[in-house]
Amino acid sequence: MTEYCNFVWDGDNEHWVCTRCGYVSPAPKNAIPISECKPSPSLFKQAINYTKAVATHIATGAKTRTDEEVAERLKICESCERYNLKGGFCTVCGCKCNANKSAFTNKIRMQSQKCPDGKWN
Repeated sequence: MTEYCNFVWDGDNEHWVCTRCGYVSPAPKNAIPISECKPSPSLFKQAINYTKAVATHIATGAKTRTDEEVAERLKICESCERYNLKGGFCTVCGCKCNANKSAFTNKIRMQSQKCPDGKWN
């Protein structure tokens, strides 16, 4: 028996969201098999990804992006099917991607980081 994602309508943001993985869809999709669902990495893998990002950030001089660069990249993230709008994080790496000014709570702010799907550098 095939299991399916569980999509619910997020009226505030006008899209469908999977309650299992946070996958966002502008069109109603109620029959996506769980095997095609895009779950986030485990908490352990997220911790490893975050640690690597911070270590690289510090090792390369802790340089940060401007507010304009962050806004540009955040727009790309928010339009990506792999971005969890509700949680404000990437479901590929699990890192927070937002407009926060602190690089330690926002992967986009770290100049040394790039999109794990290659959508921005």
